[in-house]
Amino acid sequence: MAGFENAYALVVGIAQYRHVTPLPLVVRDDAQAVAQLLTDPHYCGYGSERVRLLIDEQATRSALEAALDDLARQATRDCTVLIYFSCHGGQIAIGARAGAYLLPMDARLESEQALSETALSSEALTAALRAVPAHQLIVLLDCCFAGGIGQLKDATVAAFKFGLTNADYARLGAGSGRVILAAARADQPAWIQRDAPHSLFTQCLLDGLRGGVGSEDGLIHVFALYDFIEQRVRRAEARQQTVLKGEIESNFAVSLAQGGQRTPAIEPVPAVEYDAYISYARGSTDEQWLQATLLPHLRQQGLRIALAHRSEEPGVVQLVGIENIIHQARRIVILLSSDYLDDPIADYTNALVQSISVMQRQTRLVPVLARPMPLDALPWRLRMLSRIDLTDPEWLDSEMTRLITALRMPLP
Repeated sequence: MAGFENAYALVVGIAQYRHVTPLPLVVRDDAQAVAQLLTDPHYCGYGSERVRLLIDEQATRSALEAALDDLARQATRDCTVLIYFSCHGGQIAIGARAGAYLLPMDARLESEQALSETALSSEALTAALRAVPAHQLIVLLDCCFAGGIGQLKDATVAAFKFGLTNADYARLGAGSGRVILAAARADQPAWIQRDAPHSLFTQCLLDGLRGGVGSEDGLIHVFALYDFIEQRVRRAEARQQTVLKGEIESNFAVSLAQGGQRTPAIEPVPAVEYDAYISYARGSTDEQWLQATLLPHLRQQGLRIALAHRSEEPGVVQLVGIENIIHQARRIVILLSSDYLDDPIADYTNALVQSISVMQRQTRLVPVLARPMPLDALPWRLRMLSRIDLTDPEWLDSEMTRLITALRMPLP
């Protein structure tokens, strides 16, 4: 079986730090799984002698610098180079040592000087990447926050903040044929879903390399891999958006596709543009409350919201426009009130959503009580559904949390 010739990889996973809060062991498992898949002849086809894996104690700053130097000496202009980091990453926001850093296992955080002397700065990493002559280089960073299961880790350097900025990504990706694919934006954690064997980003990466990305030429190309990962991550976790930065002249290949086979994607990913579509009675008190209170709160949480009467495509018959946008949203929120029940368009919307939910066997409708009303006024098809009640000030915070959680849940 022919391999993916002339390709090199450096794979780094650090869960156990000497001086920094450790990360879940899943982080180490991520790197081992990536290295194993890259060297599998039935999948990515990298030569085992050209893939270097550094785990925990092996991943000191000096070892990382030596491995990057080796890539600069070994790779040629026509090579493909893949570099994967699963570890802590962060930045010093102000001061003489301001900048972004990846944390090797021996990094120290007791002072800014100690950090700058023991971590790998973005300037140093950028210089190391520029020294690699390959014009097909991809860096995969599963390290922004990297806290796992919602737990963000603390640092003792006062100005240190976990996560890298978009500007950091851009600098790392500077240069022709170089692309940075990062797990999350600077203001977001990279999530590990509870009891999952891998972090979300890396699981999507592995799924794509195992056959999720279709191929017409037996190769997995960078844009197809990004599209697959981005859609899968967004579908599973609304609070995490994958980042792509770089200067790419061609859609280069990053590995073989299932050992070089020409195959379709194993499963198309539905296009979900919004986390929620909100249906409400137009021109009512509900609309004023939505604009002033609910909508700003949801958007502050990073949720992508479409609004009735505002988001449908202009020039399309209204009922058709509603149906189109319903298919683009993960959940449909209806603001229940007496005004809502009197609005024929709103009534059509919730009836349509319930019909689609039955056919697709998915729970997509989220009823929200916007104002106190007699529940026996609701039609039976709405009365039978559990509701979010935002009318009682005493329970407002907990009910709002329930709503946000419901909107972030992936579809079954």
